[in-house]
Amino acid sequence: MSKTQSYTKKEVITQTTSVSYDIIVIGAGPSGMSATLMAINRGLRVLLIEEAVIWGNIYNVPLLEDIPILLSAKAKDNELLNAFSEQLAKHQGLVVYEKVLSLEEQNLTLKTIRTDKNIYTSRAVIIASGMRNIVPDASKYMNKFLGRGVSFSAPCDVIFFLAQRVAIVGNNEFGAKIALYLADFVQEICFIVDGSFISATEMIKEAVIKNPKIKIFFGHKITELLGDEFLQGCRVVNTKNKMDVLGVKALFVYENMSGNAEFINDKIKLNHGFIPTNENMETNMPGVYAIGSVRDAFHKRFLYCMSDALTAVNEVQNFLYFNK
Repeated sequence: MSKTQSYTKKEVITQTTSVSYDIIVIGAGPSGMSATLMAINRGLRVLLIEEAVIWGNIYNVPLLEDIPILLSAKAKDNELLNAFSEQLAKHQGLVVYEKVLSLEEQNLTLKTIRTDKNIYTSRAVIIASGMRNIVPDASKYMNKFLGRGVSFSAPCDVIFFLAQRVAIVGNNEFGAKIALYLADFVQEICFIVDGSFISATEMIKEAVIKNPKIKIFFGHKITELLGDEFLQGCRVVNTKNKMDVLGVKALFVYENMSGNAEFINDKIKLNHGFIPTNENMETNMPGVYAIGSVRDAFHKRFLYCMSDALTAVNEVQNFLYFNK
């Protein structure tokens, strides 16, 4: 295999000049891991690219409630995730930990992916990069307390607020699951919900409501953040215009989510950061598929991720067969 080196500012990019993979999978969450294992089992040459860690944020999800076999098991022990990881190691799956910068189409059966360390080529690409918490440019939370109590990443920053009182804003399933995750580390959680119910599955709602560390403020909105150098509290108002002050050391913001597809160029369509596909997981670029949470679809659940992966791998096989 021939290689050339391209030089940029303070970095060396190694470029593969021949097609070395049938599929490149971007993202090692539930959908990406599933697609990688399925493709390997079918004899395809696969490269899995992950920016951070295998399984990503799912390790921070306290309940995999949509897996039937786990309903009576210890879902918090990550047994299923560990089994997947062991299977990947058994089949000697190739994983690189790099940040994807761009995806380009050279021709119908040649795609180029540039990362912060290398340039890879493949005949097909499966995008499984998940979703992320949006930090709006003009957000009311982007003030002097950002990094001083206001956080957009609970798993990263909870270590600074162990055994303290914190708040979460974001009436969605991800916010509810983050509340359950934080309950193992903090003293009390003020879960600020802007409606009259929690927008999550029944099992997650029940777990949040029954958790003694989580106090739910239904019908409340934040109007002001309080403190001098660091966050000391937040002022909230309910639907009856009654004001209250919550004394908290941290506010974790999970109001808006977007597909993690910053590396996508204008040749692949996006809808509010998510990638639209047809029922076969095909994007508008031939040979490029999107699965899991990054796909523009209503359901963002573990079983749907696995189903997406199966569909995409089947379609990739058809694509490769008819475009030899």
